[in-house]
Amino acid sequence: MPARYAARAATIAQWRGYEPPVAVQLEYSLAERGLEHEFPGLCREVGLGLMTWGPLANGLLAGAYSSVAHAEDPEEAELPDGRIKATSARRNPATDKRNERTRAVVRALEELAAEVGATPAQVAIARLRDRPAVTTVLLGARRPEQLEQNLRAADLELPAEARTRLDELSVPPRTVPYGFMPWAQSLMNADPEEDTL
Repeated sequence: MPARYAARAATIAQWRGYEPPVAVQLEYSLAERGLEHEFPGLCREVGLGLMTWGPLANGLLAGAYSSVAHAEDPEEAELPDGRIKATSARRNPATDKRNERTRAVVRALEELAAEVGATPAQVAIARLRDRPAVTTVLLGARRPEQLEQNLRAADLELPAEARTRLDELSVPPRTVPYGFMPWAQSLMNADPEEDTL
């Protein structure tokens, strides 16, 4: 749901003395960071848990699509068996994460995983686990060994440099008003004696 619906539900519940909503469940990964615009602040403000799903972006961040991430022409690269291949014929351009930004994230995940002795999936999950307002990371797996391997992310501590590298590489494009607000806020908080323009 959009943040405005969650905020409205929480406000109406508070106003009427009802039990408030306790959590929202949204897709969140290094390939899909759109919820960062509003949901962490909303969740902290009204006491909602942020339950995330899709931490591996349908397997794109798990390392299974490494050959696609490194292909000269990713659109022509052969997809391995899995959810992405099964749904590729009816992909939605608005939500398709097979783009250059995600391919760059996959390459960085592979490098960082090798540096910290983990799998790309474990790095992606560990990074998500400690994000602001995240209370639960819902994992999906087709095989027991996938689940066992991904659960090891709970014990993985990523170095601050690795987190920063992933955050900078996967930052979503800022749109109005989100890209405008930090600049406008800096003007409001600026020293009037300084030339801020």
